[in-house]
Amino acid sequence: MHAPSELVYKGIRDCFSKIHKEACIRGLYRGVAPSLYGIFPYAAGLKFYFYEQMKSHVLANHKKDITVKLVCGSVAGLLGQTFTYPLDVVRQQIREIVELPRPNQPAFVVIRRSAETEMPQ
Repeated sequence: MHAPSELVYKGIRDCFSKIHKEACIRGLYRGVAPSLYGIFPYAAGLKFYFYEQMKSHVLANHKKDITVKLVCGSVAGLLGQTFTYPLDVVRQQIREIVELPRPNQPAFVVIRRSAETEMPQ
């Protein structure tokens, strides 16, 4: 970890080139799997599922009302985030662990070890 006053990169290009020199293309995608694990369930279906379920309970004469659509969308987003939040917590834990000396472990190994150390006995 670097001190806040210590400049690690001079800019985006410098950051890109240093990561690429250090770990090639693989280094640029380090940590993408945990991010996708957290985003996929939310983006791929939960939000849309909840939205469609809520719309199905709205009376026909109110289906085009912008306020009803806004409320349905807001609640759908809230429910989607509620169900995927634990995945985000795991992703944050992985991000902290990746900074340790073992950055090349598969994501599922890191998740399992994180769960083993974080879960109360």
